[in-house]
Amino acid sequence: MPSSHLTIGRFIRSVDFEDDKGANDAKRISRLIAKIEEINDWLQKEYWPEYNDGKIKDGGEWVVGEGKGLDCRMGTLWYGNGDMVHIGKGF
Repeated sequence: MPSSHLTIGRFIRSVDFEDDKGANDAKRISRLIAKIEEINDWLQKEYWPEYNDGKIKDGGEWVVGEGKGLDCRMGTLWYGNGDMVHIGKGF
């Protein structure tokens, strides 16, 4: 089963929040926080059960270990590397 994630912190740098003099710009930081809150609000309204008559929308539920089971690794984990410690069975 494919999966994906987005880590916003990987794409921003401290200079993205600096003004012309190199100091922190509170307005730029506030805009980032507002955008994250906007995305969170959208996700909640779209997928959280309490916003949808107690039901989870199709495609909105991820059960950990369902299909393949848990693949527990240690070490450098990028792109499937690392040493396998345990691999579970799906259910």
